[in-house]
Amino acid sequence: MKAIDEILDELEEYIEQAKNLPFSAKISVDKETVLSLINELRLNLPNEILQAKRIIGDYDRIIKEAEIKASDLIKNAYAQSGEMIGEHEIYIKAVAKANELMEEAKQSARDVRKNAIIYADELISRLETVLKEAMITYQKQSRMAEDCFSQLLNTLSKNRRELKNENGD
Repeated sequence: MKAIDEILDELEEYIEQAKNLPFSAKISVDKETVLSLINELRLNLPNEILQAKRIIGDYDRIIKEAEIKASDLIKNAYAQSGEMIGEHEIYIKAVAKANELMEEAKQSARDVRKNAIIYADELISRLETVLKEAMITYQKQSRMAEDCFSQLLNTLSKNRRELKNENGD
């Protein structure tokens, strides 16, 4: 097995000995000879170069895999952030709805209280009217009773005097 340097020297010497084409700096070489030397170079590449090629291949594969994983991670991060934003928006909407319901409940409680006060005031007003009427009625009946008793007393007194006068007292 020849060393790479020897094959390269052979290739260089072959090219230098090649004949120039007329009126040109170009040369004419035998295609088979050049391809044979290149093939020999390939066969005699040191293991380190082959390993380096494999490492470069592995490096490229690892880079591609890392890019795919990074892309997947970014997609997942976007999806999760979208979900979190969505959940945050749901939370904000829930809090807003809860506040709205709380305000509605407070307003409803104020309305119920106001209506209860109005109703109680109406009942008290009616009771006040009934009591005033009852008092007026009582006062009238009381005066009538007083007048009646007064008349009865007057009649009794008069009858007694008349009885006494008739008896000769």
